[in-house]
Order: sequence, then C-alpha cells, then structure tokens
Amino acid sequence: MASAAGQTLRYGEGMSILDTLYAALQQEGYLPRRTDGEMLSFKYYGQDCMLQLRPVDTQVTIAELSCSLPRPPLGTEAAQTFNLTHPLARLGERDGQAALFLASLLDSPAQARGLLKLMERYAADVVFGERQVEPVAVVAVPPAVQADPEPAELSAPAGTLAAPQVPERPPTAPLAGVPAGWQAFWPLMNERYYPLAQELVRLGVPVPTDVQVDMMQGQQVKGTAIMMWGEAPRAVVICEPGQMIPEGYLGGTWLSHFTVQQVAASIQHNLKRVGPS
Repeated sequence: MASAAGQTLRYGEGMSILDTLYAALQQEGYLPRRTDGEMLSFKYYGQDCMLQLRPVDTQVTIAELSCSLPRPPLGTEAAQTFNLTHPLARLGERDGQAALFLASLLDSPAQARGLLKLMERYAADVVFGERQVEPVAVVAVPPAVQADPEPAELSAPAGTLAAPQVPERPPTAPLAGVPAGWQAFWPLMNERYYPLAQELVRLGVPVPTDVQVDMMQGQQVKGTAIMMWGEAPRAVVICEPGQMIPEGYLGGTWLSHFTVQQVAASIQHNLKRVGPS
C-alpha cells in the first residue's frame, strides 16, 4: 500500500508502519480493515474509528486517529477544558456524537500500541470523566437489538491482550437512579460497565449473582468475570478481552468492536440456553 509520496511508510527496513498498526489493532482485540491509502478503519465499542498515516518527510510520520464516542457532544467550555488538559488530543463532534481526534509521531513500533492505549484512556475520560448526571444516563442507548435470531457467540481471537483498565473510583452520582436489584453491585462495578448493566435491565435480564468474581475450577482460580449468573458448571459469564472461559462456564469476552447491545443480547441468549437454576 503506497503513501502519497508513492512509497510505503516503514520503520527502517522492517515491517511497514501500516502493517505494525494493523497487527497492534488485532492484538488488542479489534477487527481492522484496510482502506485506500495509508489508512485503517475499525470499531471502538461499536463506534467508527479511522487511523491515517501522514508522512512529514523521509524520517517523520504522523498518525492521525479519529474516533466517534458513545455519548452526546460536550459543551464548548467542557471541550476546551478537555483539549487543554489532554495533550495530542482534540474533542469535537461527528454526526451528533462526541468525537475524539489524536495526532502523534510514530518513529518506533512500540508507539503503535501506545497510540491505541492513549485512545482508550482519553476516550474513557470523555465518556466516564466529568459526569454531572446519573451514571446510567451518560451513554445514549441505540434502538433495541432483537435477541432472536440468536446472536453470534462472543469469543476472543488468539493472541488477544487484556484491555487497558480504567482506574476504579467511587460513583459520583447518587444511587437513587440505579435500577432496583443492582444497588449492591453498582459501587463494585467499574464505571465502564454501567451502560451494559442498564441494557441488561432493559432486556429484562436478572441481576447477576456476582460481579468482578473469580472463576474457579476446584481450588484454582482460572480467571475473573465482569459479571456472573449462577454457579459452575452452569454459570453464565462475561469477561474482559484475553480472558479464556474455563470449563464449566458459558459466556464470552467483551471485545471493543462489540456494542453494549450485542453483549447484552449474548448474555440473554446464554441464560436462556442454561435455563432456570
């Protein structure tokens, strides 16, 4: 794939920069696609993202990343504050949603994954950061996803790495807005899972048995589930990317290209497969 200058952008004599970015996206659990020119497209929690390379000279390449975010645009003042406190970033609007724009020099393969981690951290600051409303109301819920026909099973590609963790912090809004039955679990969940919990409530999925819980085989811990319904060997779970699902557990991993609605529908489908406890 050629750049505007007619030559493929490379790190010295090694893999092309575009191939390096492509591999980094795959390893982080995304499903990248090549487009015209030095560009890649992928989904970030169901939203459209684009990554483009722009050569400055023979030694310097700039990666420009643009990503829609699952929330309405911030006001002008809040956007300006974000831009001042987040180097390399600009917060804007695209099709009625908040949009994040990043630009960074790429002079080594290690910076490819660093750019993606920066996107994850900055996007989390936008979606979960300065919140003045009930936590479940931050993310606009798209139209309902039908559970039938049955949704595809969620599974992690080989070599998937664990997603960067958003730092835990206590909820900033009163629990009065939390659905009945979820009160005890709400403070225990990372804020990134609030929209998933709200979608599960909308679908009528029962409250999980536990959240952030170890998955056991005998006396050994085989991993941690974001949420779990029931007990092994009939437990339904949803886990972070890179987490293998142990024997005795039914579920999948929440990869960044799946929407909240797809994940919730998959959980609902697996609970129907297991049936009443």
